[in-house]
Amino acid sequence: MHSDPASTYDPRVNGMTVRATAIANVQPALRVGAPAAGLPGATPFALDLAFWTALGSPQTVCSDPFGNLSLKPPPPATCSNNGAAGRYYVPSDQTPTMQTVGALVTATPPCAAVQPGSAYIPIYTAVSGNPLIIGFGFAQVAPNGCDVAITPTGSTMASANATVVVTGGFGAITPADLATVLADNAALAATPAGTLLAPAIVR
Repeated sequence: MHSDPASTYDPRVNGMTVRATAIANVQPALRVGAPAAGLPGATPFALDLAFWTALGSPQTVCSDPFGNLSLKPPPPATCSNNGAAGRYYVPSDQTPTMQTVGALVTATPPCAAVQPGSAYIPIYTAVSGNPLIIGFGFAQVAPNGCDVAITPTGSTMASANATVVVTGGFGAITPADLATVLADNAALAATPAGTLLAPAIVR
């Protein structure tokens, strides 16, 4: 490529502008960050897949002294300790600044502070006998002590703080279990409560 003798512009010196087109698609999120002021993020509690998929309307969950969550009964009944809805937890094999599918969910008593408003709720199910995060639900949450009112919004595109790119890998998980987790992650979008979506570049 040569410059035009009649012009002072030389592409080898001044460079040239090129145009490219990228096509974006949406996929269920594989990793989300921690919440910050004005920025939604992962809640300190996770919900069981069966409970999440049946959550078609706003519901309130309550916690027992061990961080296990159950559907809150009408007064004067007290919170059950069956943990059927989910649990407060700390991811055992990942940093607290981000949550990734495949993480093990272990209960931690009794509860933790929940940022009100839009939130990304980790969803887990048993994989090879272990409760593993398979995806994230988008919901509005309103904490009241250890109780949390949850309003699912269906499959929703994350405005920020969520990605389908898992830099550094999925942590301590076997290839077979990871395949199951990713299949469950894809299927989550078809449930009534939906899943959190994130953009992915496909070209």
